Amino acid sequence: MKISKINQICLISVAMHLLLKCMLFSYAIFRKENYTNFISLWKHWDGVHYINIALNFYPSDKPFCSHFPPLYPILSKALSYILNIDIKLAAFLIAFSSSLLIAYFLAKLIYLEFGSYKKSILGVLFFSIYPTSYFTNSIYSESPFILLSILVFYNLRIKKSLLLASLFTFLAILTRNIGVCLIPILFFHLFKHRKIQKINFRNIAICFFPVLAILIYLYINYYYYEDVLFAIKRYEGTRDTLTFGFIPFAEAFSLTKVFFEKLVNNKLTYSFIINQGFPTLFTLFSLILCIMGFIKKIPFEYSLYNTIYLLFFSSFTWAISTPRFSLAMFPIFIVLAHTKKTTNILILTSIFIILLLLFTKIFISSRWAF
Repeated sequence: MKISKINQICLISVAMHLLLKCMLFSYAIFRKENYTNFISLWKHWDGVHYINIALNFYPSDKPFCSHFPPLYPILSKALSYILNIDIKLAAFLIAFSSSLLIAYFLAKLIYLEFGSYKKSILGVLFFSIYPTSYFTNSIYSESPFILLSILVFYNLRIKKSLLLASLFTFLAILTRNIGVCLIPILFFHLFKHRKIQKINFRNIAICFFPVLAILIYLYINYYYYEDVLFAIKRYEGTRDTLTFGFIPFAEAFSLTKVFFEKLVNNKLTYSFIINQGFPTLFTLFSLILCIMGFIKKIPFEYSLYNTIYLLFFSSFTWAISTPRFSLAMFPIFIVLAHTKKTTNILILTSIFIILLLLFTKIFISSRWAF
């Protein structure tokens, strides 16, 4: 049976992604001291809470679980039951299989948008070696969320299905709260194509449908913790709270100044570099890629999503997870796929791989790595 060119590109991309993952797995096993169990390498920090939700569904004695929407733990529980396997293995399999599907659909999306074999491969390559891409095989919700986000754009721009895009937006929000950034894209698409898809009650209702996911999450907070805003209030008055009023990049810009002051005075510490230095660097790098998206004139929906998503996560204080958040800002890989000069590709590849190996080593050692 003859395989079409587009499927060849997608399968090559998946094979490349799988090979790079196998190499990362081998590196992790080699670098882990007192290695005993493969799955335990990828169950740290938030992963513990996802497993708690999967096993006990928002236990009252673990209030931090309120910060995580339910879809990923539910899927993990379901797969564990269907295959009769350990819940941690099920959670890993969902994250890892999602990453393979990301490679497939990202390559397909880029090829259908730009008709370029090279761009498709480059986009998947940069996604696979992105410095925090180890989260796509960790017990975190990053992989399913990125996959659902790509499927939103795939159905909007390729399949021209507002209904399916709305459904995947609904699922994305039930996976990660930041999925709300996809809702404006639905409305923009409806307005942009108003001559084809009329702005009527049905289509407006379809665009509003994902709001139901927000209400479900708020109800979970109310039902299990007796406060619809429990997750938000739990962080009020702490350094982790959201900067209400939204002052994007305020922390990133202020910390840039602090970074150079510490550098000049030789006062840089490991804690500062990991918790504030790298997060600031990734926020500014994401901002550059967001601007480059407009300059390179990639389809406006992607740049709009980049902008909304970036404004959202750059408005957090104590944003120690921004390197991980930037991974889920998938249109940056479309921007990076437009890199033309071989020298620039090699430089980016080298930097990404070095940081990926560094952060992976930190993460598997049970230390904070975003």
